[in-house]
Amino acid sequence: MKNVIRLLVGGLLLSTTLNVTAVKAAEDSFANNVENQVTIDTKSIQSTSSETEKNQTSKDELLFSTDSTEKNTKTDESVESTETSTTENYSETDSDLQAYLQQTDDLFPLQESRSDLNGAAGRRKLRSYGRSAFSIPTINAGESGRPRFDFIDVSSWNSDLKVSDYVKIKNYGVRSVVVKLTEATSYKNPYAADQIKNAQAAGLKVHVYHYSWFTSVSQARREAEYFAAFAKNLQLTSNTLMVNDIEEPQIVNSGDHTKNSLAFAQRLSELGFKNTMHYIGRHWVDTGKIDTQKLGLDNCWIAQYPYNPTNHWNTEFSAWQWTSQVVFPGVNGVFDMSADYKGKFIGTPQGEAIKDQRYVTISNKNYSIWQNFSWKKRSNSATYLNKTLEVRYRYDHVNGSSYYSLYDNNGKWVGYLNKNATTNGAGGQFGKIYSTNSYVKINSNANLYTNKNLNKPKNITAEIKKQVYVAKYYYNAFNGRRYESLYDINGKWLGYVANDELTKQANQGPARAFHQYVSISSKNYNFWQNFSWKKRDASSNYYHQTLNAKYIYEHTNGSSYLSLYDKNNKWLGYVNKNGTKITGKQGIALSYNKSVKIKRKNYSIWQNFSWKEKNKSNNYLNQTLIAKYQYKHFNGATYYSLYSHSGVWLGYINANATK
Repeated sequence: MKNVIRLLVGGLLLSTTLNVTAVKAAEDSFANNVENQVTIDTKSIQSTSSETEKNQTSKDELLFSTDSTEKNTKTDESVESTETSTTENYSETDSDLQAYLQQTDDLFPLQESRSDLNGAAGRRKLRSYGRSAFSIPTINAGESGRPRFDFIDVSSWNSDLKVSDYVKIKNYGVRSVVVKLTEATSYKNPYAADQIKNAQAAGLKVHVYHYSWFTSVSQARREAEYFAAFAKNLQLTSNTLMVNDIEEPQIVNSGDHTKNSLAFAQRLSELGFKNTMHYIGRHWVDTGKIDTQKLGLDNCWIAQYPYNPTNHWNTEFSAWQWTSQVVFPGVNGVFDMSADYKGKFIGTPQGEAIKDQRYVTISNKNYSIWQNFSWKKRSNSATYLNKTLEVRYRYDHVNGSSYYSLYDNNGKWVGYLNKNATTNGAGGQFGKIYSTNSYVKINSNANLYTNKNLNKPKNITAEIKKQVYVAKYYYNAFNGRRYESLYDINGKWLGYVANDELTKQANQGPARAFHQYVSISSKNYNFWQNFSWKKRDASSNYYHQTLNAKYIYEHTNGSSYLSLYDKNNKWLGYVNKNGTKITGKQGIALSYNKSVKIKRKNYSIWQNFSWKEKNKSNNYLNQTLIAKYQYKHFNGATYYSLYSHSGVWLGYINANATK
């Protein structure tokens, strides 16, 4: 699509109908060359064609010649008069269509006169005449102050673009590409398959176009068939945007282009492609060569090249091709660039509705919930904070954000919300997982579930109802209820129960048997009378004493508390476990390092605190030994760990045997 449609240079509007001698001469020479080539080619075909094909060929030769408008018009009428009989010769089925296209007779243009020859040859060369004085400036991709860089079109002139090339192009905001497939009924782009595949691999939307030469309804239908057949061969889907590129200078004064283009679109629709766009030069529109109102403004893609494009033109149409001279760093060649106004090429700004069934919890209160993607506000995320909603669709917007289409548990649509305001659910109907820590009992009428879809109830036995459980986590489920994840006192998971089917217990939880001997290792803790935090005593009064911790309470505040008793089984209170050290009945080994003299007979010297005798005090009577450590035993006595002056350990002895 490299036709120079219009140029604005210094306020002067130039079009392709400029009376420039050099241009006219080149056009006439080119046209005659095409006419001669067509005549030669069709003669060779006529030798093997049926009588009907011969007659049709002679008419088509006239249609594509450069004779006067009057001659072309008469020929067009003669073709139209035989349209019905001509179209009856082939079937609507794909297989018959393929067979028909293989024997079609209108093989123009020849290879040499294609619209997209490489380099500066052929039609691309023709369209470059007259540009030396008023050349279109090269535009770098991403330049500021330009119309939008929405989509490009490519043909064999762009050859084998790689995935990496398309990725570079996409990085500049380009979101789709229109690939040339066919021309007339004689040419297929040899690069089309790879150009499509690589563009799709790079994440671009792909559409296709056909360069049209038709000047009658019957010919338009045949070119549509040729186009559709190749599209199906390339396995393009029925919703592919199929573009009629109607710009060929040689046919501008031949036939009813509006009627013919509508016939082209109709035939594509009959063949399953119901999404047709018409690419037209603005000059064709301004001079009345084609009626865009009848085609539908939303079905028209207009080409017009200002010398210095800045603002958006042609916004009444679906799209505007605003230059043919965009370059992308690291990618060979120049590209046509277009702005998409209606979303038919790049899709709507929010993108397609992607099915995305999940549950999310609204976790940020500072987002708007939108009525539409024109940013009409519907609500605030604060309204649904911490609630779990259903995501039915996701939209990946061109602004870089994704939006969820949300529904509540009554099936009511909530609106569109940026996904950053949400947290993914934990699965099933559950939303975000929250930490908690509370003690509960299960009510007699409760339901206990073992999965997040809440469809696997578990039998609640009498024993389960008696126990106290720890609720470690909870979920605000989609059904509007809060569910606690329960564990028994030993940490084994039980299941999920609705919060309103539980009875909360005291925060300290149940008394669990502990039966350990501990020494008070800190002076800075309180002994509590109860878990309403009434003070009973201070740990400083029991510093280094060994006590019996019969029970432990794991409080919801994160601390564990020991219930302490002395040697007389007197209860002393609750103390934070962090203020104690588990030691055994003997207590902590306290550094002592003093000399002591054995003054009394008949005391045992112990091997251990299981009271295995090692020696007697009688054997060390009046001897001075080293007491390296002392122990304040639970029984109330203090014991020394004795060493000889040579460092030999002798055993434990009651401090009362020494002086």
